[in-house]
Amino acid sequence: SPRDIAGWPQQQVIPYPVAMDRSQQTLYEELWSRFRQWLRMVPARRDPKGALVEMLRYRQKSSLLKVASMSDQIIDLVHTGHQVFVSCEFTETVDAYEKAMSGAHISWTEISGRIGGDDRECNRIAFQRGEAQVVLCTVVSGVSLHAGETLPDGSTATQADRITILHDVRQNNLDSTQA
Repeated sequence: SPRDIAGWPQQQVIPYPVAMDRSQQTLYEELWSRFRQWLRMVPARRDPKGALVEMLRYRQKSSLLKVASMSDQIIDLVHTGHQVFVSCEFTETVDAYEKAMSGAHISWTEISGRIGGDDRECNRIAFQRGEAQVVLCTVVSGVSLHAGETLPDGSTATQADRITILHDVRQNNLDSTQA
């Protein structure tokens, strides 16, 4: 555990499930059918690869459906003085969060596969210094975002309480644990 390896405190885990009501489920199924038709996908259960594609699309769509309610929670957390790390699996979800955070005038930064090398480190440092209140992240390893850590220039990261939100629970448990 992080406590055993580096002496870091145990993190509290609070599951925050988001469910669709009947009208949302009906709308989702209708839009999912239209989406499949638009892509000219083979009807369900006739394509041997279809199950994998369907599962991925389902995960992407369910990820996007959670953004609105989770954005409200993130905004509340920032307004109470927290910095927030949001782990997302899909860049479309990151884009939706970026729009929501910008609309709420909350500073954010992104650490993802579409941000490379020096820019990724600049974004990490911006969060560590408190210039960004939210970091939206698709990567699950190689990023240190601990409060109070010593930064490369010798300064210290903010001491603001950090909240980790695993927006998308990964299929690989190790990836979720790493995030």
